[in-house]
Amino acid sequence: MKRKAVTGDLILAQARQLHGMPLSMKRANELASEVQKLNDAVKNAEHLLDFNDDPARFAATLVRLKGKTR
Repeated sequence: MKRKAVTGDLILAQARQLHGMPLSMKRANELASEVQKLNDAVKNAEHLLDFNDDPARFAATLVRLKGKTR
């Protein structure tokens, strides 16, 4: 299944529907960019993770991979 990009519209809708938060479109777009980066990092690191891994190791894996290039 092809993943869809995170958009400002999605962030704006979720902020309103799930959290009742007013958010400007500018801020929603900024957050969408950050969420997309995080999603990409998770996708790129998934082969290093196991279902039974300690969640704290996941953050350490992302930090370790931060400087590596593909």
